[in-house]
Amino acid sequence: MRRPDNEIPAIAPVRGVLNRTPDFVLALTSTTVFSRAVEWTVEAYRRSTGGVPMSGWGFGKTETTGHSSPPMLFGIEWANGEFASNMPGRRMHGGLSNTGTSRGSPQHFQVTFRLDHLPPPGPFTVVTAWPFYDVKRR
Repeated sequence: MRRPDNEIPAIAPVRGVLNRTPDFVLALTSTTVFSRAVEWTVEAYRRSTGGVPMSGWGFGKTETTGHSSPPMLFGIEWANGEFASNMPGRRMHGGLSNTGTSRGSPQHFQVTFRLDHLPPPGPFTVVTAWPFYDVKRR
């Protein structure tokens, strides 16, 4: 599903640190809600310099090309037990996709994920990991 061209989205106050190591932070920096979709922007920050650029290309794949890292793993579990993710082998599991708006460097990365429907009401849990950078599931 494309982002609606004829809607002004609502900004939801859902943001914060998702995962952290001594060298790395993953943060949910914005949540945008449309009438039939939700977008989350996630950013990663590294203290270390050098190395391959962080990447969201190859959505759901675990290998690296040497020119960039394999992508961060991102998933959301809803109160009713449904799960949406970009886990390997599941390019669009649960209606989640990479919007194609990602950019990265060795120290900063930003990606926007879109859910192609509104989630069910109730609490949800965000799960992240980036094994290439030794960021464990949280």
